[in-house]
Amino acid sequence: MLLLRRKWPSSKLQPEFRFIRALRSPYHVSWDERGFYRISSKAFGPSSTDKKLSGDLEEVLAHDGLNPDCMYPAVRDPVGAASVTIGQMREAGALVEHDPTTFNWYHGAASGTGKDKVKRKLAKVAVEFIKIDQALAKRLHEEADAKQVSA
Repeated sequence: MLLLRRKWPSSKLQPEFRFIRALRSPYHVSWDERGFYRISSKAFGPSSTDKKLSGDLEEVLAHDGLNPDCMYPAVRDPVGAASVTIGQMREAGALVEHDPTTFNWYHGAASGTGKDKVKRKLAKVAVEFIKIDQALAKRLHEEADAKQVSA
């Protein structure tokens, strides 16, 4: 049996549901003034390949009866996950769309996140959806620094 599904139109995505973004160290987290890793504005920058920000759409997951954290981890070496609501994404100037991939029907993409002002707004309202693993973030950050030094 073949199941065909239509992607959700952007206009159907409700503002109260979340856009969930996996975090990697050192790329998406930075030290705060208290010495802890926190969500960085870099976590909301677009990819260099398609110029969009990737994440999972809570509303599409909920529609299928799934928990919002069921796709975590979707990337290699995650240290946590951040979330912002679709409404917050729109208020910051981003356009969010359902963008299913071959392996992730729940994938969303946001365009318009390339400007520093937008990334800072999103980082300011983002919450730790899955708490940042401080020890893992530190280890991966140190490994990345060591690779840079040896290169």
